[in-house]
Amino acid sequence: MSTVGRGDRPCGTGFREDVDWRSGSIRVAGRLTGHAAELVGDAVESLRRSGHALITVDLHAVPVADDDALAELHSLARRLRAHRGRLVILSDEGN
Repeated sequence: MSTVGRGDRPCGTGFREDVDWRSGSIRVAGRLTGHAAELVGDAVESLRRSGHALITVDLHAVPVADDDALAELHSLARRLRAHRGRLVILSDEGN
């Protein structure tokens, strides 16, 4: 796995995102805040611009996501659909 910007993108509270450019997936760990979700959105947009129509965001290692983060992910899915893309979010039940 590689990460956007050739390095981990920390955002306080242990947030980390790892981007797999081949598969079009993003693995997220740590607390997901609204700001952290914006960083995930930047990575999704970069993947979309590189040709990925199906992008997967794996939240299995996210212990908590705040309301702003969930709103941002929902908005991100709508924006991706507007570009004929699809966002798949993986998480444990209740996340």
